[in-house]
Amino acid sequence: MLGQFRRCAHLELRLPQTAFSFPRVSEALFDALCQDMPRLETFSLLEFHRAFEDAAESIESGNTGRVTAPTLLFAGRAPRLRLVRLSVADPRPIFGHAVFRSVTTVALDVHRGVSFHIFQYIAAIFPSVKHLALLLKTQGNAHVQDLAWTLALPEGLQHLVLNYHPDAHDYCVQVVRALRIRRGGVLSVWVRTPNGATRSQVVACLKALADTSPADICCMRFDHLPRVDRSAALAWDLEVSAWAAHESPSRPTHGILHTTPNGIWAHAFSLMRHITHLSLSETLFTFDPSFPSLAQLEVLTIGLLPPRVQKYAHSTIFLIPRTVREIYVFPALRKLNVAVSCDDDGSATRVAPDVLREFIENHLQYDAVRLETLGLQGVYILETVPMEVAALLVHFDNLTWEPARPPEVIIM
Repeated sequence: MLGQFRRCAHLELRLPQTAFSFPRVSEALFDALCQDMPRLETFSLLEFHRAFEDAAESIESGNTGRVTAPTLLFAGRAPRLRLVRLSVADPRPIFGHAVFRSVTTVALDVHRGVSFHIFQYIAAIFPSVKHLALLLKTQGNAHVQDLAWTLALPEGLQHLVLNYHPDAHDYCVQVVRALRIRRGGVLSVWVRTPNGATRSQVVACLKALADTSPADICCMRFDHLPRVDRSAALAWDLEVSAWAAHESPSRPTHGILHTTPNGIWAHAFSLMRHITHLSLSETLFTFDPSFPSLAQLEVLTIGLLPPRVQKYAHSTIFLIPRTVREIYVFPALRKLNVAVSCDDDGSATRVAPDVLREFIENHLQYDAVRLETLGLQGVYILETVPMEVAALLVHFDNLTWEPARPPEVIIM
């Protein structure tokens, strides 16, 4: 069976300690992985025992008592390989000196903290990596001044994702703070907090992300997506992103935080004082009654939940009783966008015109007589009652429509 590995397009190995109860099992497995893999596209090595690393080191150094040629994982030939997932303490004994230029996505489960040498090695064997995800499980021993490893990240890297367990929180914050010192060429940094994170831990991560951001941030987005299709409750997942005027909102440079909504707003507001563009999920307006006045805000985007998860929309801004005078003060507002957060199942998202009109008339305060534009992104206005449509459009000079944005790229 081991000889059939070379026919695989997708190979996932889970090797617990019990797999190494018999002599030479680990050597046989590593030998099988040293044949060329012309079809292999994804490779995952998970839950394996230290004996596998020892076997790789032994075979590579020729200490097995048999004469072997120098070994390379996949014989150094896996031309279609694009995704690698590793749960290893150190990938160097396994991958050796092979170089895989086709790999664009790497997910690494880090057991012993982050070291400069491991990242230098990852950059060397996967020179084309664009998406790098790390799962930090234990506290590292490095201090901030030791985290110059960001210099070793590949220049083409587009996304760095940091997932961490609660007991690795302090180390994750150290890593995030180091990004402020050495940003390398990373375009976006994602920090995803665990469900067990405390409020103080969440705020610490948000502050660390704020430290990576220069003063020219003008756009922020708060979403309940993109993980609403998972089994976790919607309220357990909040995405916070920030970007400058010259950047793309789908690839913000300065940081993204995945966390719970409760308890972060007091600090988030301090980051929002000078923004000109703000995007909020329809369910997030009402989490804090003291929403700040944003004097420079020009474009407000309200993200609607797509049909498949609208059962979570009980706290939507559009269901606030009209007797409740929650006023959002945006003096410079000129454009209102209504966008479905993402649409990956082809369902149509529709909104009643009177719902939008009542929100504008009862809960928005701006200086202009009329807003310049109502932008619809993947959203359709119900046209059953023409008078209601006309009553909505009287608040705008122009109406635009475009398709919904695609789901965000997320790894791990």
